[in-house]
Amino acid sequence: MQGIDTSKDEREQKKVEQRESLTFAEVLSRFVNDDASRDFPLRPRTRADYLNMIRPASGRRFAGELASLADKSVYRLDGRELKATFNALRKRGETRAAYAMQIANDPSQRRRRSTIASASRSRTREIE
Repeated sequence: MQGIDTSKDEREQKKVEQRESLTFAEVLSRFVNDDASRDFPLRPRTRADYLNMIRPASGRRFAGELASLADKSVYRLDGRELKATFNALRKRGETRAAYAMQIANDPSQRRRRSTIASASRSRTREIE
């Protein structure tokens, strides 16, 4: 009679938890700093804009437009949450809200899925 390998189940569960802990801020930061994944490096102003979107409020500075999403798992973000964020941002300004959603939905303006997938794969490799 074979026993149940609980340590294997625990290891698998730990891998899943670590993989799902990948936050939007981590993905965006990796995207901004990974020039190898694009044809041309991001310009300094674009880098600063992207990272300022996830900046928390401090002192007299407002939080970045996407700060509310920064600590959320990319596996747990859904359309309803993005739409609610967009609607809240529209009250502050239509143009900035649209720009924030472009970054949230497509950080590279071209290749978000491959970037998130590669960031997720590299994070998974680090965990394993």
